[in-house]
Amino acid sequence: MKNLIEAVALIFSNDDWFNKVLVGGFYTCCVLLVFPIIMINGFMVEYMRTVIHGSHVLPYWRNATSIIKTGWKVSLALILYYAAATLLLHLAGYDVISIQTAILYFILHTTLHPIVLLAYVKKERFLTCLNILLLLRIVLLNWKELLPVLFISAALLLAAILLGWMWIIVGWPLLVFLTLLIQNTMVALTLRPHFFSQS
Repeated sequence: MKNLIEAVALIFSNDDWFNKVLVGGFYTCCVLLVFPIIMINGFMVEYMRTVIHGSHVLPYWRNATSIIKTGWKVSLALILYYAAATLLLHLAGYDVISIQTAILYFILHTTLHPIVLLAYVKKERFLTCLNILLLLRIVLLNWKELLPVLFISAALLLAAILLGWMWIIVGWPLLVFLTLLIQNTMVALTLRPHFFSQS
């Protein structure tokens, strides 16, 4: 719970947090297109990098070159993981479009997304994101700290998705983006003490 409060405080301590979250909400609104996913993931990587190194400044969206450069690598890695999960679910006999599969994808996304972003921050290479042993090592060495963080962030994300529709078009994506930002900040804060000691 301490990390949740600290994560929210870090985000809101930025003078122009609303403008940056508003732009992120716009990209989230257009998420069915590929480019906004790249921008969101790049923004999250840039922000996790600053949190890991002890800062709390939200990156500027106008640094599009850096955001796109990191965002496409992380997005491609996540797409490969989701494609592998889809293939495994299909081979296991699950209907790809069902409630059970949606729940499994939600759990996978909530767990995998921040860990892949963090792996990229650690080594700054695309292949690092695909290193399943590194991802497992991050999770297994820090599972006691990560489990409550992922549970809280999953609950927040689920609430944002289920209740955010009441804010109609603009508010819903903004709320989802803010929740993803809080989730990634919580993970970065949780793993920051161990980040430089683990290879």
